[in-house]
Amino acid sequence: MTRVQRIRSWAALATSLLILVAYGTASDFAEVPEQYALRLAVTPWLLLLSAPLVILGLFRIAPEVARPGMRARLRPAMRSA
Repeated sequence: MTRVQRIRSWAALATSLLILVAYGTASDFAEVPEQYALRLAVTPWLLLLSAPLVILGLFRIAPEVARPGMRARLRPAMRSA
């Protein structure tokens, strides 16, 4: 699984660079560091806000009998967060 994730990450990076080279302008290349810093500042907050909404959605669509088991497995993850 780790190998697949690593391959996927490198493929995403290569694809992003190819798109930037094919369609980018000089100003796009100049904005890369700024965009990186912005992503570093925004991503953790977006994750903290969106994760509970996704979990709530999963609980809502799950059958009622499955919810207690889902809660039990969610508790350790919530404690670590």
